[in-house]
Amino acid sequence: MQKNKKISDFDDDEFDKVVDAISKKEGGLKPGTEKWVYVTNITVSDGSRPVADVPFKVTLGSTSYEWKTDEYGKLKKIIHSKPGMSIVIKYTNSLGQEDVVYSTVAGEETKSILLTRNFSQFSARTLADAPKIPREKSTQKPIEYTVMSGDSLSKIAERYKTSAGEIARNNNIPDVSKIFPGQRLTVYGVNPDSSSIYLVAPGDTLAKIAAKNEIDVDEIARQNNISDPNKIYPGQSISINKNGRSNSTQGETSKTTSSASKPAEKQLQKKDTSNTNKKKLESVGGKNSGNPIALLPHDQREAPWMKIALSEAKKWHGTKEDRITSNYHSLIGHKWLKNLVGTLNAWCASFVNYCFQESGYHKTVPDPYRAVSFFKDSVNFFEIKKPIYGCAASSGHHATFVYGKSKSGALICLGGNQSDTIKFSLFNGLRFFYQWHTKDITSQMNIKS
Repeated sequence: MQKNKKISDFDDDEFDKVVDAISKKEGGLKPGTEKWVYVTNITVSDGSRPVADVPFKVTLGSTSYEWKTDEYGKLKKIIHSKPGMSIVIKYTNSLGQEDVVYSTVAGEETKSILLTRNFSQFSARTLADAPKIPREKSTQKPIEYTVMSGDSLSKIAERYKTSAGEIARNNNIPDVSKIFPGQRLTVYGVNPDSSSIYLVAPGDTLAKIAAKNEIDVDEIARQNNISDPNKIYPGQSISINKNGRSNSTQGETSKTTSSASKPAEKQLQKKDTSNTNKKKLESVGGKNSGNPIALLPHDQREAPWMKIALSEAKKWHGTKEDRITSNYHSLIGHKWLKNLVGTLNAWCASFVNYCFQESGYHKTVPDPYRAVSFFKDSVNFFEIKKPIYGCAASSGHHATFVYGKSKSGALICLGGNQSDTIKFSLFNGLRFFYQWHTKDITSQMNIKS
């Protein structure tokens, strides 16, 4: 092959050799193949014109970047390299504090977001260049979900067939990357009676999309005003509403669902009789609700006493002992309230045992008001080597609950009688204890920094 020869002068054989050489050099890429990617576009405006040189801190997953808007008011394109990756945009206000101005979770869709600037305040709106049909509020009964250690909004959304963004909107969560164990969320599952949005991918045809969603091609074309079913393009939003199917099809589906659910119900009942520690959970939706999909609430057995502990901490946080109206010694049935000096007996262990008692679990015996009782009670508690969320922790002189870890590795614990209050404190050198009859779930639990 001649040097300095123009590509336009190559014959087919010569051109194929050049493509093969480039492919090998670049790591074996196949010629003519592309991967479809999704992005988030951020534009900043003052309401009438774009604003340049506005600094933002952009956090993608665990990595942060310092970006500025260009002359057109745009930030760099945010590529959704990993589905479920958190995207958080922060701005430092005039007081030197970082405000979250926009947050979401990367998904398989391209978004264009307009941030409207008013002095140091921003409001986020979706641009009108790719309008989407709004998803109706689910007709199903909402599920009250308690965040567990290791949870993320994307994991919860996947479990209940919804989106992290919708959970964030329904619960007024400004930063999708920040949820905490014990936090209560209202979660709506998928609404099968409403339209869903499908984004056309490269290689899709209307026939393929129809087959995936068990709906007729002509019906999709009619719903989306598509005049030529052979002409759709990547990135196009297509609304799919299955309510257009005939009543006979719906009747058959309902009948199949009803008959298929019977073995599952029997299996659940059988499982309940073999494990008395599990609750029988009523499904949300189902045949009596008019919805063809039934969601089963998640059986949340991870340290249920932490709900009580967090509730008490929220109620009495920062309140001194003499103003707390709940006397934890008395609440667990202990009458010895004062020591020989005449001051109130330490109530850290009584607080921990009160939380166990109120959630239906065992207290330490025989002295639930003493921190050392966790070392002595081998009937109801066993010692574990590593701390887990919600386990009891004791030094023999103080008792508390493990909540998490600090960046330095110290344990963050929630307990009472710390400076005569209920609060979070850092500890080291504790030993850890858990209830015997919940031993089967401790291997699945962890604590997060």
